[in-house]
Amino acid sequence: MQLNEDYIKTLTDPQRAALGFITTSLDHECHWDGDKKADESNLKCKFLWALNLGYQCSETHLGFLKQWFKEDPDVLEDLQTCTKNETLANTREFFLWLKMATTNDNIKIIYSAAAIDGGTNFNWKWTEASSYSYTNTGIKQISRKNLEGRIF
Repeated sequence: MQLNEDYIKTLTDPQRAALGFITTSLDHECHWDGDKKADESNLKCKFLWALNLGYQCSETHLGFLKQWFKEDPDVLEDLQTCTKNETLANTREFFLWLKMATTNDNIKIIYSAAAIDGGTNFNWKWTEASSYSYTNTGIKQISRKNLEGRIF
């Protein structure tokens, strides 16, 4: 996965929150930082790390998202099931592309992703769009829908 890290450093907190939420549910180059700890507290995911959100499902990661989505009960509920999945050679999910547009009080994200499960030879691809409203103190998901999904 290629990330424009110079651009990512310019993102606002609401933009980081929206992207951080999207990347929480999609494995994206996640590997143990050193030896895997017993509490699995050191899963380093490339996109979350670039967003400066720390390890997957850590207090840094989830605390930031919970602070920004504090008035969005659906997102807060989704964050309760944060999972830690290491990216493996034969089983992984990844972004094909991602685009984000921001206006005065709205963020729109559209992305395409794929998943490969080498153990079952089950592969799929999907495209999803989501929209968020935000202020200086919070963000809410307005919509999130699958635009295309197929098994290949």
